Amino acid sequence: MRIANYRLATFSASEAERIAFVSPTQQRDWRRHGYLPKQLGHARFNIFDLAEMRAMAFFSEFGIGPEIAHQYSSTVGNMIAYWALKLRISYDTWPENYSESDIGERIFRENNRTCRAEKYFVFWADRTITFTDDLNSAFDRNSTPVEAVRQQFKPAIVFQMPQIGAEFISTDQSNGNWTPFVFLRFEDEKSPLEASFEGDVVNPKTKR
Repeated sequence: MRIANYRLATFSASEAERIAFVSPTQQRDWRRHGYLPKQLGHARFNIFDLAEMRAMAFFSEFGIGPEIAHQYSSTVGNMIAYWALKLRISYDTWPENYSESDIGERIFRENNRTCRAEKYFVFWADRTITFTDDLNSAFDRNSTPVEAVRQQFKPAIVFQMPQIGAEFISTDQSNGNWTPFVFLRFEDEKSPLEASFEGDVVNPKTKR
């Protein structure tokens, strides 16, 4: 069974508030000021839009304003989406013997998205950033002189991306209104016409 196509689910502004913790009023304000991508007509958001919005909200929760946050929200948002798409609950169905990474990478590629795959994103007080799979190395006191100076500006904000990706999904699930982020279609799914045939035997309803 191979995946022939997929569709990214889209969500309204009120649904986005439930998932990303950003009110419709705040969404409009951020879009108006260019902190989030502008949309034509009634706003609809896919997983990438929601993840970027959630990243903005995370920075806001730590007292970092949108003027700074939007410089990093796309990067952090893509990382949130990356880890969310590694979980099968993000999809409406799942084929056996199929890799989550294969599907996620295809979605990223076909939507012109790039992503860092590290588990941690560290935002330092001097506004520099670190991508790492090992927090001990990021906070190593025996680090280079530049890193040692950076650590004097602690505390840093640490984004634990696998956990954030999982929470991104479970937030919507916990409200009982869960909608998958991705709908999959498989090559061996039959159309109504194809379903009327059984092997070489033609269904009488379709026989001419």
